[in-house]
Amino acid sequence: MEENEKIDGRFAFKCTFCKKPIVRPITRKELGLQPGEDPVMGKLYRYAKCYCGFGRFVQCERTSMSAGEIEDEISRNMAH
Repeated sequence: MEENEKIDGRFAFKCTFCKKPIVRPITRKELGLQPGEDPVMGKLYRYAKCYCGFGRFVQCERTSMSAGEIEDEISRNMAH
């Protein structure tokens, strides 16, 4: 995988300033991710290309999750 590869459709990103979704494709490099690394749901990433012009971060969200994935995510976050 390349760092300029676009993040797949399982993840969506929302500007933390205007709260609107980022509709253009985002690459791993733009988020500071390594090749093959997936974004983490709920984590903030530096990204200053929102159309509002004021946002400096985006929050990662999952577009769809199975019930098992939701339970795994909750238990993983509760362990910390």
